[in-house]
Amino acid sequence: MNNEKNRERLLELMSDQALFGLESQESLELEQLQKEFPDLQAESFEQIAAMIEVAGLPQQESLPDSLQDKIQAGMADFVRTPSGLTSETKPATGISQLPVSEGGSWRRAVAFAGWALSACLLVALFLPNGGGKSTDPVRSVADRRTSLVDSASDLILRDWQTTEDPAATSADGSSATGDVVWSNERQEGYLRIAGLQANDPTVNQYQLWIFDDDQEHPVDGGVFDIPPGSDEVLIPITAKINVSRPTVFAVTVEKPGGVVVSKQKRVPLLAPPT
Repeated sequence: MNNEKNRERLLELMSDQALFGLESQESLELEQLQKEFPDLQAESFEQIAAMIEVAGLPQQESLPDSLQDKIQAGMADFVRTPSGLTSETKPATGISQLPVSEGGSWRRAVAFAGWALSACLLVALFLPNGGGKSTDPVRSVADRRTSLVDSASDLILRDWQTTEDPAATSADGSSATGDVVWSNERQEGYLRIAGLQANDPTVNQYQLWIFDDDQEHPVDGGVFDIPPGSDEVLIPITAKINVSRPTVFAVTVEKPGGVVVSKQKRVPLLAPPT
């Protein structure tokens, strides 16, 4: 019984150390209890606390393989069943339950609950095959466009035609070029543009419109910018509603943030049916 209480006390001290820090007397107590239970290491709790911080960071790409391996190894240590639990006390969820006595620390209970949720989140977001579902790596816009062009059975591909709008002519006097690709089945498409004049987002922005025979007004395809010095840009189409029978694609110059209905005063690029 004393061993069980000592083990619980050690778990409490290790969690408090990872989350809040310990006073000198508590540190001495932790050191003594670690000698009694060498299988429990405080460093593991600190690693899990670090994992929680990682879970709160925005992730744009897959984690490096080396970091995934470290996190996965740490997770395996965390979710293993502690000694002293019987089959009746093991939870059915697959995450091991750490013993919390009636008079146990509320801070430890909250900490372990948070660790368990964060552990599940890490598995779902970052680890390969997390949660039993495979996740595709983040792909660039260029890769997604290539995939659409290569695999869409209903692909629409139109070259841009320029107008007399000054934005359609680059600084060296050449006309803008590129194309638009779109798939109705996937409701996915991309703009490829080169030579369109760079814009100041605080003054105006470019906006794509998709003319659909089934819609009274052109469909908003999203607002975008052309950065200064860019050679060619790829922009994903973000249609605000489903497109069913597209005819013409057009790029207009609008106020910052775009408009709901364009007056089409400036239309530098058009992609009509061929």
